[in-house]
Amino acid sequence: MFINRGKTKQELEKLKPSHHEVFQSHTTNQEKFKTEVQEEKKKNNVLQEELYNLKASHHEVCQSHTTTQEKFNTELQEEKKKKNVPLKKSGEVQGYF
Repeated sequence: MFINRGKTKQELEKLKPSHHEVFQSHTTNQEKFKTEVQEEKKKNNVLQEELYNLKASHHEVCQSHTTTQEKFNTELQEEKKKKNVPLKKSGEVQGYF
């Protein structure tokens, strides 16, 4: 098979400008993609930090609720004891009459 070097060289010269355009376009697309990925990573990091803060806040609220509930239960038990003591005394007093 015979290869016409002159014709091949002409075709190569025709392709060089389009190759350069394609290469530049590819490079531009890569840069855009890298930028988008970096922005998404930043957004992801911000969301992860917000999630961590919300979890910590939820934990604090749960602890506070538990502490408050225990305090109210203790106060309720004390009030019940206070109310029961006078009833027993008044019952004892009534038994004497």
